[in-house]
Amino acid sequence: MRYRVVFDSNVIISAIGWKGKPRDCLMLARAGIVQGLTCWHILEEVRQKLIAKLGLFNDESTRYIDELTAFLEVIETTGSLQGICEDPKDAEVLECALGRSGNSHFDRR
Repeated sequence: MRYRVVFDSNVIISAIGWKGKPRDCLMLARAGIVQGLTCWHILEEVRQKLIAKLGLFNDESTRYIDELTAFLEVIETTGSLQGICEDPKDAEVLECALGRSGNSHFDRR
């Protein structure tokens, strides 16, 4: 059984911009050693950060996104976990980790 790993925008940006352990983790997904997961919300955040923080042009950032989607499984999220986390962006990452949008059974206390 392969581990399923969510790559959020911080890990992906660090892997692209600064290498190190984040890049090593992403390369495990590229090699098929782990099953890398992400969602369109995360990928859009990556695209925006590539432009704003790393100074890439739109076409360059799109090329990175295309490359990522070639080996990461993109989970469709619906926003069904909103209200579980203080930060709504964290709920998207959690939903991606579950890998089954719209099928949550969390106690929302």
